[in-house]
Amino acid sequence: MPATYDDFGPQFWEDLKSWLGNEMDYQRGIPTIERHHHHVNIGYTKQ
Repeated sequence: MPATYDDFGPQFWEDLKSWLGNEMDYQRGIPTIERHHHHVNIGYTKQ
């Protein structure tokens, strides 16, 4: 895990979710990316 992951990681997942949903008009399906309530840095990848 890069030391700067906290700075860019969660925002990357949120941006990807937005791009897949809003900008791609769900053409690739419904994004299932969700923030985890406890594992805030790895929760996205655990879904």
